[in-house]
Amino acid sequence: MAKRPHTSELDAERPFKLTRTTDIFRRDTINNLATLNRSMEDEIEIILQDLREAQATIARLRQRLSTREMFGSDAEDCESDTDEDKDPWFVERYSDYDVEDDADDEEDDGDDEEDDGDDEEDDHNGSFIDLTYDCE
Repeated sequence: MAKRPHTSELDAERPFKLTRTTDIFRRDTINNLATLNRSMEDEIEIILQDLREAQATIARLRQRLSTREMFGSDAEDCESDTDEDKDPWFVERYSDYDVEDDADDEEDDGDDEEDDGDDEEDDHNGSFIDLTYDCE
């Protein structure tokens, strides 16, 4: 049984059959499909990486939330804060402590000219900070 040569006239008689294509066209189609597959693989890899990063972020947020539930939050403190109070709780301000000025006491003594060497109070430039916390 010999094969009949292909003519385009026969394609109209066979509507449900694919037309015969040349080998070059088939190779181009295969190469195009392979390129599309590779690009889809790259896109899938990028999407999977984004998914992994999102899952890691969710895990970190859950950990922070559980830590906050364990140790409490500053929500009750926020109501008592004023607009001027922008410093974090751990920043000490000198206004919370009593500051006493020795400059007035030294002027009244009148013995500024004499230096007996025992005066260590001059090292603090006329004022010192009392580290007793003023709780009023």
